[in-house]
Amino acid sequence: MSRTRWATVLGSLLVVLALSACSGGGEEATDDAVAPTGEAPAAGAPANLVATDFAFSPTELTVPAGGSLEFVNDGAAPHGFTIDEADIADEVDPGGQGLIALVKLEPGSYDFHCQFHESMTGTLTIT
Repeated sequence: MSRTRWATVLGSLLVVLALSACSGGGEEATDDAVAPTGEAPAAGAPANLVATDFAFSPTELTVPAGGSLEFVNDGAAPHGFTIDEADIADEVDPGGQGLIALVKLEPGSYDFHCQFHESMTGTLTIT
């Protein structure tokens, strides 16, 4: 596993641990915890991005600074999430999911794409 991949995994684990420590003491999560519409997620909850064959949903996401992204692959092919200008890259096998820490992104807009499928693109806005 490359150093970049290890750093991404480690960063994601640290975000999960930090979010767990701040959670509401055993309260059950609801479907409102993620934002499949691209709207900013509830405080502390990851935004949600779904890859299918062959599109992202939603294609426009808003995430607060320091937030994270739950990346779900509902497709039959592997899919990736890449922001070239920020050196962020993750890939998920069919039926899998991953948590991507976005802590190093400053507020602004970032184009993302699937490294396997050129037509899969979107925009991430950090607020």
